[in-house]
Amino acid sequence: MAALGLIACRDRSQHREPTERGDGQPGRGQRMLAEAKACADSDPPPLDHCTAACDLHHSNSCARAGDATGDRAAAQALYRRACDGGSGLGCAAAGLDVEARFYLRVHCEQKHAPSCAALARLFQEGRGGAADPGAAATFRRQACLLGERAACAEDPSR
Repeated sequence: MAALGLIACRDRSQHREPTERGDGQPGRGQRMLAEAKACADSDPPPLDHCTAACDLHHSNSCARAGDATGDRAAAQALYRRACDGGSGLGCAAAGLDVEARFYLRVHCEQKHAPSCAALARLFQEGRGGAADPGAAATFRRQACLLGERAACAEDPSR
């Protein structure tokens, strides 16, 4: 079984995209990360950077692009695309609350503060499952500890 793992790892490494093309230009992965950073670092999110990162398959950027567009139908399509790509924020914005709980929990465990805050709201409101004020408080506290200021203001224990 261990031999299969080594083979899989070796095969996977052979399929990784190079960080830079042969001509010195950044590869797709580097472009995606640069666009995603520009999308995440601004409030309100810049639609052009968010859309570019979304097109390069960065799902949270698809959700931010949905937040930035003024077109309700386009926003809904972007939120669904984000959710399909594994963005809990996109699922929550699209109203797909069961999926949102799953993806938001994964991202919260990866220390993504906005996901913890969004998950707290879902548990508080009973969206995607039963309401659970204790879980809501736990996720709100985690969001606060990770730097989500709005979650700190909502946390009655602070």
